[in-house]
Order: sequence, then C-alpha cells, then structure tokens
Amino acid sequence: MFNVRRLLGKKGVKGCAALLCAVLMVTGCSGGSDGSGEGNWVSIENRYTVDPEKPAWQLDQKEEVTDLTWYVNADWWNTDFGKDVVTKKIKEDLYINIKFITGDDTKLNTFFAGGDMPDMLTVFDSNSPVVNKASTWAMPLNDLAEKYDPYFNKVAAADTMKWFQQADGKTYGYPNYSNTQDDYDSGNIPAKTAFIIRKDVYETLGSPDVGTPEQFQSVMKQIKEKFPSLIPFGFNAIGEGTGSLGDALQDFIGVPLETENGEFYDRNLDEDYLTWLKTLNAVYRDGNISDDSFADDGTAFEEKVKSGKYATLLLDGTPQQGGNLQIFMSDNEGKEYMAIDGPQSTKGNAPTLNQSGITAG
Repeated sequence: MFNVRRLLGKKGVKGCAALLCAVLMVTGCSGGSDGSGEGNWVSIENRYTVDPEKPAWQLDQKEEVTDLTWYVNADWWNTDFGKDVVTKKIKEDLYINIKFITGDDTKLNTFFAGGDMPDMLTVFDSNSPVVNKASTWAMPLNDLAEKYDPYFNKVAAADTMKWFQQADGKTYGYPNYSNTQDDYDSGNIPAKTAFIIRKDVYETLGSPDVGTPEQFQSVMKQIKEKFPSLIPFGFNAIGEGTGSLGDALQDFIGVPLETENGEFYDRNLDEDYLTWLKTLNAVYRDGNISDDSFADDGTAFEEKVKSGKYATLLLDGTPQQGGNLQIFMSDNEGKEYMAIDGPQSTKGNAPTLNQSGITAG
C-alpha cells in the first residue's frame, strides 16, 4: 500500500506521477498519514495539463529529483534501486530516488502507531486489516489518477481495479502482477516458474538438454568440472516448506492435481516426482547441490542470485526475482540468466505451470 499524503504535501506532483507508474509494479495503495485519508492536493497549474492519452511523467518537465521512502513488509525484499537496467531507467526518466525500508508486521504496526508513515507501502496480504482499513489512512488511486494522471486509467486493468475496490467504491491498491479474464482468453500468460541457466555456462557446454534425469545429472557434473566456483544447481529458499522443489517442481513435470475420476491425488507420492527427487538426491551426493541451499533464508538466496552464484536454478516467483536477475545481468554481460526447457516428465506429461488470477500480489 502507498501512503502519499506526505508525498503530495512536501514533494509535489512529480512524485505522484512517479507513484502512478510505480504502483503497477508492486502491491500498494496511496494515502494520508494522519488516518484521515485526505491528502494535501498540490496545484499543477503552469506545470502541465493532464492528458488521458499520455502519462504525466512525460508531460511534467520539472527535473528536481524526488526522494521517496518505500516500505515493504518483508525482510527479504531487495532494497537496491537504480542499479539494474529497469530501475536505473525509471530513476532517470521519472527523476526519482527510492529508499526501500523492509520489516515485518511489528515494524508495520509501529508506522501506524507513530504516525510517521513512508511515502509508499507494500504488503502481501490483500485481506489484511491494513488493506481493509485503507480508506481511513490512504488516498485512492482513482482520485490521484483523475487529478494528476488519468493515463493510469488507460493502462490499469479495469477488472483488477474492481477486484481490489473497497466498500466506499474506491481502489487503494494495485498488485504487482495479476491476470484478468481477457488475459486467460488470450492464452498468453507467462508462467512464474522457470528453469534458468547462466548464458556463459549454457554456451560453454554446447547448449545441453537437461530434460531427462540422466541428462540432468550429467550436465551438473559437467558444470562442476568446468565452473568449479559455481553451485551447479539451486532452488528457492526452503524456509518452512519445500522451496521450489515441491509444488513448483511437480507443476514443472506435469504431476496431476487429481485422478481421472476427479478424486484426490497425492502428488508427493507420484512416481514421476519421486524419480526426480531421487535424481536430485544423486546430484546432491555428487556434490553438485550445496548444503547451504537447505539452510539459506530468502536474503541469502537472493544474494546468490544477484551475484550469479548458481549455474542453474529452478526458480519459482520470477517476478519477485526480476530485480536480482537484472542486477546480475547489468554487471555481467554475456553471463545473464536465460530460461531453457529444464526437467521434463519421464511419462510424457506436459508442464502445468502455475500462475495467478486477479488476486496476485
């Protein structure tokens, strides 16, 4: 969620235009800092004239840099800004500098208790009390767009805006990604899970296939031999779950969700899945999966992604890792990560990669 009362009061409309661009990237809403939800509206007279066909940041010629604080309710969030290709371009075009602050629910509650709110705020539970009470402390995107940047209404998905609409008819938050019915009907929905490999590794090994268990194990051995400083295979932080080795891997190899009769199917005991787990165990015993991968938290995992430490990765949540992948690519031309087919079903099942609906966050 976004708090832009202070933003409008002391930093002007350039920051608001930046907000309406940035809001498309993360879950958030905009608002005031005193619980009223009322903002200090800033005049744009003699600055620019709003145009529903053109984004405000292209119309506003003010070049003063706007400093924004952006709180993300997750300790593992990447706090870099302006270093990767994407955020560097945003920084240059919008004349903004973002200072990310991370934390947990305790820190989030401290902001509300103290009243010293960040300019923008991101949470990951669209049903949380913070979101449900957005009208009492935040400014609606609808009003901000109407006054400062009506182009937002052209690029924001109407279905998504309606889904997150509050009881007062206003929308205070927009997810970092979501899919509407039109997206599903188009058949063009990118998956959030991918098997990726460093380009230099892929080319050195002659564009190898890793689709079968035998191919996979062989390629990991080759990586260890030719790239001894890299971890041949990595996966999302385990935490209290299975990282990307559970549902993500099962989806990747097309493990069914139910029986042919529509009854419960225990995916964890699927023969195909067990075959791949045994393969991963063999890869581990070969020394090609690091012990640290089972203990690393989200922050440690992301640091290794950012530094290109993994030769290959079964990555779940590519939108969340986009910044880290961009940072590595920016500093390592020719070594950037690229997606390949990755592990495949030993039974010929097609991948059933997961995505999200309008409620994605």
